[in-house]
Amino acid sequence: MNRREFLRRGCLSVGMLALPPLWAQLSPDEKTGLRDEKPTQTGILKREIPNTREKLTAVGLGTWRHFDAEWSDYERLEMVIDVFRSEGGQVIDTSPMYGMAETVLGVLTGESNFFRAGKIFTTGENEGLEQFKLSLSRMRVRKLDLLQVHNLLDVRTHIKTLRRLKEEGRIRYLGLTHYQESVYGEMASLMREMKPDFIQISYNVRERAAEKELLPLAQQLKIAVLVNQPFGGGSLLPPGSLGEVPGFARELGCRSRAQALLKFVLSHEAVTCVLTGTGNSLHMKENMRAAHGDFPEEKDRERWARALVNF
Repeated sequence: MNRREFLRRGCLSVGMLALPPLWAQLSPDEKTGLRDEKPTQTGILKREIPNTREKLTAVGLGTWRHFDAEWSDYERLEMVIDVFRSEGGQVIDTSPMYGMAETVLGVLTGESNFFRAGKIFTTGENEGLEQFKLSLSRMRVRKLDLLQVHNLLDVRTHIKTLRRLKEEGRIRYLGLTHYQESVYGEMASLMREMKPDFIQISYNVRERAAEKELLPLAQQLKIAVLVNQPFGGGSLLPPGSLGEVPGFARELGCRSRAQALLKFVLSHEAVTCVLTGTGNSLHMKENMRAAHGDFPEEKDRERWARALVNF
């Protein structure tokens, strides 16, 4: 039995056919274009991991909330993965604290060639190692590309485990994460002390504290940066706003507010990859298109931020 047949038999329903608000806003020509366009991997923005020069596609997939799913959602989420793959997507980020997300990824991706970023979110050395092993089992892989200490929980214990796993070849990179601006001072100190390969932080047009120290420090120390919550947890995409784009953003090819928000994040050169969370394949395609074309220049970033916060 192949994967698609397995999912069809396992799913309890196929409610994924319900159309999202953005689809309803598109013209017939735009809908046809989204259905028929070929994958656009040519020209997609890729950024280097500074300490190895390995390149990653600049828009990734986050699995918080959307991939904590029941069987009835699996076929819809498989469509998201298929679009992500066809558009050249690589980085998929998850965590043990995301409910069923690791298990869902295991079913939908298996040994497929993605850049998998996992996390440790517990206390204690043995507990951290056991959690890592369980994550591998759930995701159906033998190793991870990136393992991160989630929200710096018991970071001094887990960084030792991560270094050992990297030496053993069970992970390729190690990282630190946090989403609260109040902890960014501690994050900066740990970056200087521990020299991780990656950090993961929140950054968007409204939450810009990372610009003050973390992003310049990442460039200085040659640390790759994953960005989460580019849409402010959804607050920057209020209902009915998906089709609203300032004129200057349209000039850079943005067809949706989401694309404009992503292009702003990617206009900072310290950002390696921005993670977008969605359970909708059309939105996934729109998000991936943000990694194409031109981006705001440094002199225009303030105007973009003000406009997108207030538009």
